[in-house]
Amino acid sequence: MGLPIARIELIDELQVKISNAYSKLSLAEKPTLFVEFHGSENSVSEQMAMLRDIAMENDALSFDTAEQPEERSALWQARHDTYWATSAWRPGARVLTTDAVCRSPALPNASR
Repeated sequence: MGLPIARIELIDELQVKISNAYSKLSLAEKPTLFVEFHGSENSVSEQMAMLRDIAMENDALSFDTAEQPEERSALWQARHDTYWATSAWRPGARVLTTDAVCRSPALPNASR
């Protein structure tokens, strides 16, 4: 669909539960996809509408948005704090972090 996604993160229901406790959030404890778009208010609204359609066509359980900057910051901060949240949940356990990166096709040419 060519949606210009700026950031995207997927966390499972256990990580949502751990993050809720650590960051004092009340997200539904189910697999959650965090997506961020950049651009004008109109373009971001259009992009979110397209993503909502795609998500609902593919049986998403819900589609929630964080409109206010404070809400968005709290969600992304919770995502960035997952290491600390997990460490606090299992004191003394070794936390292993993993990440997958999918590069934009345009990025290889950006440095040339």
